Amino acid sequence: MTTKNKDKKTFLILTISAYVILVAIMIYRAQQSPGTCPFLSMCGSSAPVEAKETSAVPATIIKAIPVAALKSKINKLPKLLELGSKSCVPCQMMEPILAKLTKEYKGIIKIEFIDVWLKENVSIGKKYKINSIPVQIIFDAEGKELWRHTGFMSEENILKKWKELGYDLAALKKAKK
Repeated sequence: MTTKNKDKKTFLILTISAYVILVAIMIYRAQQSPGTCPFLSMCGSSAPVEAKETSAVPATIIKAIPVAALKSKINKLPKLLELGSKSCVPCQMMEPILAKLTKEYKGIIKIEFIDVWLKENVSIGKKYKINSIPVQIIFDAEGKELWRHTGFMSEENILKKWKELGYDLAALKKAKK
């Protein structure tokens, strides 16, 4: 074997080794965040074991929001912002939950969903330093981030977190009537 062939073989072995190490690191990091959807091909296998909820509320309630809409004035309501993708299984599981909360607590909290995998929304994902999806961020009425969570979150846990943050949504709903 010539020196030139040995050099090609060594280069090929090093390149393959580098790719194997990179893939191993990506898989390891994905396993450290169960219930998240970091890679499109892994969305189906990383979904939590909870049952998928269904809702008669149309899916049009939750839609991708263009960047320009985010620059509008802050609504004086506390807000739950979910950053995810329509292609992500945990995000799809969150959709009926967010639709129900949107309908049930209209005028009490604001709920927004942004598909950060859309080309026009990539900068929003970067702004909020999103590494995995879905991510739920709760803001107070002035727009200050109070809390964030990565992964699927049940309706019960969302309502519990709002209450822990000082927003008893059930009581606020009764008071509004």
